[in-house]
Amino acid sequence: MRAATALVLLLVLAGCGGDDSLSRGEWAAQANTICLDTLKKVQALGLPSTGDEYLRVTPKANQLGRDAIERLRDLKAPGSIDDDVEKMIKGYEDVVKLQDVVYQGMKAQREGKEFDRNYFRAGNQAIEVGRDTDEIAKRLHANQCARDPFQGPTNA
Repeated sequence: MRAATALVLLLVLAGCGGDDSLSRGEWAAQANTICLDTLKKVQALGLPSTGDEYLRVTPKANQLGRDAIERLRDLKAPGSIDDDVEKMIKGYEDVVKLQDVVYQGMKAQREGKEFDRNYFRAGNQAIEVGRDTDEIAKRLHANQCARDPFQGPTNA
């Protein structure tokens, strides 16, 4: 009887144990891998030094950013850092959206179409939001996420 009770208890505990979240270190390691991979891909697009190059690179870089954000979102963060992870992801989403505003404004201006001059402000906002979000990433030890793709080599 005791053996049967112990077996049932083990099966119940095994079935209910289900927290499949990563440890804080595992989450940071996987987030760094995702971000480093994305940094390398963005760097491969080339550093834009002219408006034309910016218009060529930005849509591709933003798509790479969106893809990385989805991969980060798929990581199961431990509850102790869940709020900061969500803030980091939201911040990087906002940066991509703001970069899209800048891109659309520059593109419309180049094409001689009407455009919202607020796109200048969106560029400054993207920088500010990016800096704040990078601080969250650093706090989470996701340092590869807090890197400008055009500053220094991408060594892990």
